[in-house]
Amino acid sequence: MWNKIKQLFYTRWQFSFTVMMFLMLLFMPFEAKNHRFNMSDFEVYYKAASRIVNGENLYRPLEDGHYYYKYSPESAIYFIPVSIFNYTAARIIYWTFLSFIVCLGFYLVLALLKPDFRTYSPGRLNKMILLIGLILSVHIQRELHLGQVNHLLLVLYIGMIYLFSRGKKACVSALWAISIFIKPHGLIFLPYFIIKKQFKIVGYFFMFVVFLALTPLLFYDTNMAISQHLKWFHELQLELSYKQALTTPALHTIFSLLARYTPLRLLEMGALSTKLYQIAVLSFIGGLILYLINRGRDNRQGYILEMAFLTGLIPLLASTGSCAFGFLEIAVFIIVFNYQNLSKWLKITAVTGLVFLGCNWHDLVTHKVSVFLDQISLVAIGAVILLFVLTIIRLKRLA
Repeated sequence: MWNKIKQLFYTRWQFSFTVMMFLMLLFMPFEAKNHRFNMSDFEVYYKAASRIVNGENLYRPLEDGHYYYKYSPESAIYFIPVSIFNYTAARIIYWTFLSFIVCLGFYLVLALLKPDFRTYSPGRLNKMILLIGLILSVHIQRELHLGQVNHLLLVLYIGMIYLFSRGKKACVSALWAISIFIKPHGLIFLPYFIIKKQFKIVGYFFMFVVFLALTPLLFYDTNMAISQHLKWFHELQLELSYKQALTTPALHTIFSLLARYTPLRLLEMGALSTKLYQIAVLSFIGGLILYLINRGRDNRQGYILEMAFLTGLIPLLASTGSCAFGFLEIAVFIIVFNYQNLSKWLKITAVTGLVFLGCNWHDLVTHKVSVFLDQISLVAIGAVILLFVLTIIRLKRLA
C-alpha cells in the first residue's frame, strides 16, 4: 500500500490534488460528528436565495440577528440553484463545490506559472502543491467550516488572470462583473486595466455589470429592486465605517497596522486627518504598483505578479477579519516556485511571512493564543511581508 502511494506521488502530478480533495471532503463528516457542521455564512446566502425567489425583502438585521444578509441582491440570485434542496443537502453540495473550487484555483495558478508543468518532475510538483496547501490550510478550513464565498471570489480572480493570459477579454470581464456583486473588492482591478490600456475589458465589464444589475427585476418590481440595492449600498457604508477605528485590535487593514505599530499611534486623529492619512497610504501603494508595472514592462507574463499583488492587497484594504487572507494564494505560489532563486535573507523573510499567514490554527494553538494572534493582526503582518517579498522578486526580475 505504502509503495503504491509513493509510486503515485512520484509519477502522477494529480496526486497532490487528489489528496487535497480527499482531505477536504473527509473534513465534512468530522465536522458533522463534532456538531460543527453549521456553515453559518452559507446559511445567510441560502435564506436570501429563498427570499428573493419569493420576492421578499433580503435585509432583516433585527429578525436575523448577527448572521443577517448584507450583500447584493444579485449575489442572492447566484445561490438559487442550491436553495431548491433542503438545508442539509445544500450544505453538502456547497461544501463539495467549495472543495472543487479550491482544487480548481490551485490548478489554474499552476497552469499560469508553469504552462509546461506536465514536463516537470511529478514528485517535485506534488511537494510544492502540498506545501502550499499546508500554508493556506487554515484559510481553506475556515472557508469550508463557515461556508464562505472568499475562495469563490479568489478563484474568479484567478480565472480572470488565466483568461487574460489567453486573450479572452469578454470572458475576463464577465467573471469580473460576477465577482463585483458577491463583494465589490474586484474594483481594485479597474485602475490597473485602465493603466494597462485594456479598454475593451473595461467596456465589457460595465456592460456585464449593467446586465447583472437588472437581474433582480426577474423577482421584484422596479421600486422593490431599487430599494434592495439601496439597502445593499447602506450595508457597504456600514462596513466601511467599521474600518475607521484604526487602533482597534484585530482590525487587519494596512491603515490599522501602520496606526498601531508606528509612531502614528501617538497622534490624535480626527475624521479629516484619518481621511488624509488613508489617502496618503493609498497614494504610496498606488505609486508602488506603478513601479511594479514599470519594472515588469519587458516581462510578457508580468501581469501575473501584478495581479497577484493586487489580489493579495484586497484583505489589507478591505478586511475587518482574517478570513479573506487566503487571497494571498497566488503570491504564495509565486514565492514558493521562486524560493530557490531568493537570497538567504529573503528566504528567511519569505518563510516568516508564510508562517505568519498560516499559523493561526485555533484548534492547535489553543483558543487563548489564537485570540492573541488575531488581536495583534499576525496574519496581516504576514501578508505585508509576502507583498514585500513579491516586490523584491519583481525588483530582481524573477517574475
